[in-house]
Amino acid sequence: MGCDLELALELNNRDFISILCRILKDNDLKVIQTVLEGLKALFGHGEILKSSLDVNPFVKKFMEMNCHTYLEKLQKSKNVMIHSQSVELIESYFSFQIDNTIEGK
Repeated sequence: MGCDLELALELNNRDFISILCRILKDNDLKVIQTVLEGLKALFGHGEILKSSLDVNPFVKKFMEMNCHTYLEKLQKSKNVMIHSQSVELIESYFSFQIDNTIEGK
C-alpha cells in the first residue's frame, strides 16, 4: 500500500483502520498479507507524525479499537509469511509481550 502522509491522514479520518481490522478476520491469506503490508505503511507514516504529536495516531486508533488482538492471533499463524509480518508489526509499533512461536510447531 503506497501512499503519502496526506492520504494516510485522510484514510484515518475516514475510519479506514476499522475496515482493515475487519479484514484481518478474513480467511484469505493473500488478503491478510496485503492488509498487514498496508498497516506497516500506515504505521510508518504515523511514526513521522509521532515526532510532533508524541504518539503514532494510527497505532493509537488501532489499539483503541482493540485490533491489536488480531495481530496477536495472527502471530500464531501456521503461514510463515503472516506470522513474520505480524511479529514485525508488533515488535515495531507495540509494546506488549510477543509469543514468537508458530501454532502447530
